[in-house]
Amino acid sequence: VLAKLAGYVVGYEPNPFYSMVCNTNLDLNDLHVEIYNAALGSQPGRSPFYLRESGGASSLWPDELYSSRTVEEIEVQVVAIDEVVQGKKINTLVIDAEGSEYELLTNMDLRPINKLVIEMHGQQLGESGTSEILAKLGKAGFDLATIVGPSLYPNSSYILVVGRPEVVEYVRDDAVYNEMEQLIRQQMGLGLGLGQDGSSHNTNHN
Repeated sequence: VLAKLAGYVVGYEPNPFYSMVCNTNLDLNDLHVEIYNAALGSQPGRSPFYLRESGGASSLWPDELYSSRTVEEIEVQVVAIDEVVQGKKINTLVIDAEGSEYELLTNMDLRPINKLVIEMHGQQLGESGTSEILAKLGKAGFDLATIVGPSLYPNSSYILVVGRPEVVEYVRDDAVYNEMEQLIRQQMGLGLGLGQDGSSHNTNHN
């Protein structure tokens, strides 16, 4: 949709098959999108990449952290995340890195980014890794927008959306969300937040 609206989208996909499929579809639809066959990391180089039975679970991380079995190990190019964001103004950065979000988010410059959509993998991150990410996001001036996930942080994967205060919109208000929200806002060093009724907007970005 963004590409159709004259936006410009850049993606990095280390799985060579998925990268090929994406680029084939892009060529057929003439979209303003570039997909590079590479992973993102804190430093440039080469890294093992584990292709799994469930293709979406393929990652830079070894088998013991995943229920889906590795079917092939390959080597992929790794591009430094700061090389991607440096000197740019980024409206939305989406991170679905199957456990590499800690390395990316704790090492990258967040200043050029307006909004972040992150798949958080609680099993790989652990409570301390999750807390460190959330604290950095809060200190960088991001506010919590919403959380999409099946169960309470930090026990499983969920989608975390954060943004600059001027772009944040709160879109959920239910018991599970509210409990997750309070845990996450506490780790980010934020206030109570805002429910759908417009109450409790007590955010602190100092």
